[in-house]
Parts: sequence; structure tokens; C-alpha cells
Amino acid sequence: MNFKEKQKLKLMTTMNEAIEYIKQNEKVEECVYDNFKEALLSLGVNKENRMIELIESMKSDRSNLEEFINIFEKWFDVNIITLSNRIKTSESYKNGFLGCDRKFKSLIAVIKNNSAKALIDNAMTCLKDIREKDSELYKLLTVGYRGWYFESNWLDGVDGENNSLVTNRITTLKNNTEKIEWLYDHLEDNLSKSSLNALIVSWLTFSMQDALKISTYHTQNGVANPDIFPFYENEVYVDCGSFVGDTVLEFINEFNKTYRKIYTYEISAATVDVMQKNLKELDNIVFNVKGISDRSGELNLAGVNAPFPGNHLVEGNGIAKVPIVKLDDDVQEGMTFLKIDVEGLDKEAIIGAENHIKKNHPKIHIDTYHKLVDVFEVPLLIHSIDPTYNFYLRISNSFEKRLMFATTCIYAI
Repeated sequence: MNFKEKQKLKLMTTMNEAIEYIKQNEKVEECVYDNFKEALLSLGVNKENRMIELIESMKSDRSNLEEFINIFEKWFDVNIITLSNRIKTSESYKNGFLGCDRKFKSLIAVIKNNSAKALIDNAMTCLKDIREKDSELYKLLTVGYRGWYFESNWLDGVDGENNSLVTNRITTLKNNTEKIEWLYDHLEDNLSKSSLNALIVSWLTFSMQDALKISTYHTQNGVANPDIFPFYENEVYVDCGSFVGDTVLEFINEFNKTYRKIYTYEISAATVDVMQKNLKELDNIVFNVKGISDRSGELNLAGVNAPFPGNHLVEGNGIAKVPIVKLDDDVQEGMTFLKIDVEGLDKEAIIGAENHIKKNHPKIHIDTYHKLVDVFEVPLLIHSIDPTYNFYLRISNSFEKRLMFATTCIYAI
């Protein structure tokens, strides 16, 4: 733990003692609240955060004391968890001594010190090697990467005409080394850092061996990760991209049924019908046939009006009009957990929830593989809204499918 982190822990300990003082005394000097507020702000808490609002109100009315204590205790828990993880990591990979730091340093050097053409040629040589040694994987790669999602990331193969996936990956790495370095130094545990290394290796060489070693199997979808997220009673869970309710069930089964409310968002009416049947035994769930974005309006459904995980929204032609909303407009109560998997509109969804993020600091799980830049631009975006978030990166996997590309997600707490 470095000096800055020790000072943070010392200040948090003092704040915890101040909470006990506030609890035990009906009349609390105004300067105590002011000092507490200044301490929160010095630790990066947004002025719009609900805790700041409650501190001001308690100077004249202690009726919100219980709510304030509940929020503070959760905030305190999260920061203690992240500080304990930080003890085991290096402050910066540049002076880090751990194996993952050395590997990242070498990967960044490879990206910086080689031309884009050299890196592309090497990736194609690696692909050729896969064709010769593992024909099954080669077939999966060249079929699976045909027009991958929203960036025309195509992989025809060694003798094919269009291998834009390789060019796009290398270009993304070459043009964003500073952002990738920022992400690495802002990841809170070594598994996250090793996951980023594995992702870079897969982009440079198509090798998935590192990703296979560290990919997560702990839950079906990895949304409600108990190793990262602390959960409490009366959670308000907002599930954007709920599909047939599988992630809702994961959230409930992983923890308990003492949530306050669940909001689901899905863009296909037929999919919502199936979800409602799957969740019919549960109470306090709001089902929305809506898309999530950074504005209100309409987009078109591309895909099928049926339970299909690849359904997404486009500006151009589609099979049906779908209303889109901002979460700041559509969810009126304070959310505590936000999950986003909206097939390419993930950053727009974050922007549309900016006020919730500033005020309530919800736990966030967001998929970051729909667009190549998402893996670093999503945490940068969240950090720009609320710099007190801490980030974890995971590569998810499935027992049923062979891992052919790294499906990454970011956990922010």
C-alpha cells in the first residue's frame, strides 16, 4: 500500500468514527457535517452524490440519518475491498515487479516498436499456423468473425480477400496505447491485469491459451460476481439487455430475493413475452420493450422478433420500430446495480444514465466486446462521470462452447 492509499485508509477510519459520533448524539455541531462532507469530496465523491445531499439536510433534520448511514456503510465496504486488492498490485506497470506487469510492459513495447504492417503480417502468420495445426479452431475463427457485430470485422482466412478484423485490431492497439496503459494501471486486481494481457495476446496472435487459463466460470453469465460486488437487501437492479430473464435469475439465485425492484429492458416484444413467463413467480419486476441509449426517440430492430441474442438496434432499415430512452428519464428511483449488454449501444447507455451514476454510484457490469475500443473507452467514460469508480476486467467463458475470442466485461464499483 503506497502513501496515498495509507492516507485514504486513515481518513476513512476517521470518517467511520465520526459516523459513530453522529449516531450517538442528537445534537451534532455543524462543523462535523461540514468536515465529513469535505472528506468525501477530497476522496473524489461527486457533489451530486446522494450522500452530499443528505449531509446538508441533516444539519437541520436528522430524519434521513438511517438512509445516510446505509449509503455510507456500502461506500465504505467497497473502498475497503478495493484498497485490500490494491495492496497486492503495483501502483504502475512501469515500476511494477509482478509477472503480469512485466508481460504488459513487453506487450506495449511490441505494439509501440513495430509498424502496423509488421504486426498485421505476424498475426496472419499465426493464423496460418493455426490452420495447419488446428483446423477446427481455424474454421471457427473464419466463420465466427464474418462481419462481427458493428465494425465489419471480417476474417476470410489466410487466402481470403477480406481480413479487416486483423487490421482493425492492430490499428486499435497502435492508436490507443495511452488509453490501454491507463486502463491497466486502473485495474484493481492481478486477475484483471492478466485478463487484459490475454486479450492483447489474442489480438496480436489469435492465441487463446492465456484467456482459457483465466476465463471465469463461476456463474452462468458472470453478471452477479460475488467476488467483486457486495450486495445488500433492497437492491434496485436495472438489467439492460435482459434477454429471456437469465441474468435476472442469476442475480436472484446468486444472492437472495430481498430486492426492492427490478427493471428489465429488451428490444424484442417476443423475447419479453418469454421473459415474463420465465419470471412469473417473481414480484416487483418492470418489463420494458424499449432500447437504452443517450437520447429519447426510436431506432429499428435488426434481427428477428424472437429470442435471439444477436438482436440489436440500427438507424437504417429493420423489422420493427423500437422506442429508445435514457435511464435518467425512465428510472425514477435510485438504482443500486446496473447491468448493460445492449449490443453496441453500451457507451450510449452509460451516457444516458449519467445522473444516476453521479448521484447513486450504482455497481455496474457492462459487456465490452461489441466494439473493439469498448474495453478501454467504457471505463474511461465511467471514470469521466465519477472518478471514484474502481474497475475489474474479466474474460467470460462457457462450458458449452470452445473459446475462440475473448468476450470481456468490466465491473465497476
